[in-house]
Amino acid sequence: MSQASKDRTIVVTGAGGMIGLAVVTQLLDAGFQVAGLEIKTSAALRSLAQKYRTLRLMDGDLLDPAFVVEAFKNLAEQKEVSAVIHLAGLADASQCEADPIRAFEQNTMATVCVLEACCRAKIRHLIFPSTGYVYGTGHSPGVKESCDSNPQGLYALTKLAAETVIRGYASMGRIGCDILRLSNVYGPASKPNTVVGLLLSQKKDHLPISVHDPAPIRDFVHVDDVVETMFRLIQAGPSGPCTLNVSTGIGTSTGELARLFAEVQHLPHDNPPSSVGERAVSSCLVMDNAGLHQRLQWRPGITLREGLSRL
Repeated sequence: MSQASKDRTIVVTGAGGMIGLAVVTQLLDAGFQVAGLEIKTSAALRSLAQKYRTLRLMDGDLLDPAFVVEAFKNLAEQKEVSAVIHLAGLADASQCEADPIRAFEQNTMATVCVLEACCRAKIRHLIFPSTGYVYGTGHSPGVKESCDSNPQGLYALTKLAAETVIRGYASMGRIGCDILRLSNVYGPASKPNTVVGLLLSQKKDHLPISVHDPAPIRDFVHVDDVVETMFRLIQAGPSGPCTLNVSTGIGTSTGELARLFAEVQHLPHDNPPSSVGERAVSSCLVMDNAGLHQRLQWRPGITLREGLSRL
C-alpha cells in the first residue's frame, strides 16, 4: 500500500448498488480513503464501514446543491480528493418511462449538482458510468464511440443528457472526465429486471431456466471488469473529456446466455425459451473496446463462461 493511496480520497455516489459496493471494496483494499454518498446508507455499506475505518458514509440528497457543495468542500479540505465516481441515479428503465421528471432529476440534474460541487472543491477528475444504450440497438457488432447516438427510451436519453453536460464542463477546462458507456453489466447482485438477474431468480426459486426473448444480442461484461476499469482510470488520472466503451466486444444472444448459465450452474436447460418477439430480431448492441485499450492498455478479460460460474 502506498502512502499516496492513504492520503487520497475517492468519492463514490450511489455506493450501495452492485457496482458501487464492488468498487468501494476494491478501493478500500487498495488503501484509499473512500466517502460513500447515498440518500440513505444501505445495510451493506454500513457493514463495510464496520470493517474498514477508512470508509466514511454520508447521507444526503444529490439534488440539493447546498448539501453536495458543502459535502465535497469538507472532504477536499480534510484529504486530497482524487476523483468522484458518480454512480447515483435511476437505472431502472421501466421506472424512467413511468416517471420522466424523476428520471431527468436523478440522472441529469443530480449530475449537474455533482459537477458544480467538484468544480467548487477543485476536484479535477469525474468518472461517470453511462450506458451503451445511448447508441440504440439496431447496429452491427463493433459499435465505436464515434457512432451516432440514437437513444431509445428515457433512461438512455437522460444518460446522454448527463454526458452532454459533463462534456460542456470539461470543454471549459473546469474538470477532467471519463465517460464510460457500459455494455450489459452482470454480477452476483444483478437485479431481477436484468436478464442475468432473472436467471438468478429462477435458480433461487427452482424454476425452469428460460428468458422472455432469446433473440436479442448483447455484450455482457462482468462487474469485476467494470470495477477494474474504474480503478485503472483513478490510477491513470484525469483526462478528457474522454468517452470509452466498457465492453467485451463479444455478442451473445439472450437464449445462448440462458443455455450457458444452466450449463455452468449445473441446472436443467431443456425448457425452450419463449417465442421471439418482433422487435428482438434486429436488436443487437455489441461495442468495440479499442478506445479503452488505447487509454489504459487493458481490456475486460472475464469470459462469459467464467463470469457466470462466479455467480
